[in-house]
Parts: sequence; C-alpha cells; structure tokens
Amino acid sequence: MIETQHKDNTQEILEDIIEMVLDTGVRMKDFYKIGDKETEALYAIAYNMYRTGQYEKALSLFKTLCFLDQLEPKYWFGLGATYQRLKNFERAASVYAYTTILEPDNPTPALHAAECLIALGKRYEAEGALLTALEFSEQNGKYEKERQRAKALLDTLKKQRDRKDE
Repeated sequence: MIETQHKDNTQEILEDIIEMVLDTGVRMKDFYKIGDKETEALYAIAYNMYRTGQYEKALSLFKTLCFLDQLEPKYWFGLGATYQRLKNFERAASVYAYTTILEPDNPTPALHAAECLIALGKRYEAEGALLTALEFSEQNGKYEKERQRAKALLDTLKKQRDRKDE
C-alpha cells in the first residue's frame, strides 16, 4: 500500500514538473541547476559515441539531453539521427518533426524525416517532408546541398508513383 502511494505521488510530481516546463518554458537543466558547460560536455560525449557507432549509449545520452533542455535543436537532432541509425524510423521521423518545429529555417531535419518515412513506405508523408525541406532550403543559400538532395528524392518518389499509375 505504501509503495503504491509512493509511486502515485512520484507520478504526480513528474506530471507537475512536466506541466511547469511546458507552461513556463523553464528547462529541466535550469530546474536542476545544470549549466551550459555540463550539457555541452554531455553533448560532446553523446556525439562521440554516435560517431563511433555506440548508438545505444548515444541514445541514452541524447534522451537525457533532450530531457534537460527540451528547446535545444541539436540535442533532438542527435536523438533523431541515433534512432535512424538504429533503424527505429518511426521514432526518428517523429523526433525530426519536433526538431523542425524548433528550428524551422533548417531543412535538414525535414530531409532526414523524409528518409525515415521512405524507409517506412510512407511515400505521401515523405513527399510532404521533402517539400518542407525544399521550402526551407530555398530561403537560405547555405543549404544548397540539402536542397539538391531533397529535390532528387522528391523526383525519385514522383517517378515511382508515375510508374505505378501506368
């Protein structure tokens, strides 16, 4: 009985914290008094683990970083990329979609979301993500490589659709 009460109380506390974060924009790292140096050090470790193929460990660290700072796009992008490497395309696409909201002028998350959607066989949704990537990349010349990749993928999807219609 006491253990059940404790679990219920913990759940209430977590829900209150999440509500506070969402309502006020306070980041969990602020709540726990964790500084930028610490989160950047953790990011460097997570990124290195990702680069060296230690995806499960990187995943855990990126999840922690996203929990600590739900508004930092590079943490979410790292989480999405890790899910993509682990072939969890559904989750990766969702994370990339959130990253696109956080950083709407960057076409890269939408482009990677489209790749995941293609892997899931969701071609219609992938086309939408590619159109978003194209729109964002046309607004900023520094994303020319991403624009070309999105255009090539979109052209490929359209050709595949046209072949099915014949």
